[in-house]
Amino acid sequence: MFAFSTVCVLELKSQIAFSMNETVDTRGITHAYYERFSGTYVNNRIRTTKYTLLNFVPRNLFEQFHRAANLYFLFLVVLNWVPLVEAFQKEITMLPLVVVLTIIAIKDGLEDYRKYKIDKQINNLVTKVYRSSSFPEGGIVNVTVGDFIRLSCNEIIPADMILLFSTDPDGICHIETSGLDGESNLKQSHIFWN
Repeated sequence: MFAFSTVCVLELKSQIAFSMNETVDTRGITHAYYERFSGTYVNNRIRTTKYTLLNFVPRNLFEQFHRAANLYFLFLVVLNWVPLVEAFQKEITMLPLVVVLTIIAIKDGLEDYRKYKIDKQINNLVTKVYRSSSFPEGGIVNVTVGDFIRLSCNEIIPADMILLFSTDPDGICHIETSGLDGESNLKQSHIFWN
């Protein structure tokens, strides 16, 4: 389960339908108003990676030179370029630093690539979002604030939600939140107006 700053609805009754030109809620919000302001919110895309292709080298070097050992070796390399203090050949002094920086950069790059693949897999998940009196399947990245979402049993909730309807007679829905808080116990959620 995921938690994002998007309002959605779980299990709308299939009989409930409204014209997109009519008022959507009691505050007088119309579809035109919704379309105008829904674009101002960020998308529902997940990005847990630390780097991009453009910022990998500078950002990785910046992080690596925050370590005292790397700064010490850099100091030795710079000091060895001074002719009065030169103890070894310049290339030999640079070798340990370059090897360490390269190994750590490769490790960080592989870790970030694994995160990228997981993010891509999650972003390609499908959910049913209310569009023009039906629930076509679309990616969870297209969920925006105010969307009505229909979920079935054992589906991942793509955003924060307000439960408006449940097929349970008591209006209850059980949610697993182990991805958020580590608890494997199911939590109960009740419908909004009950």
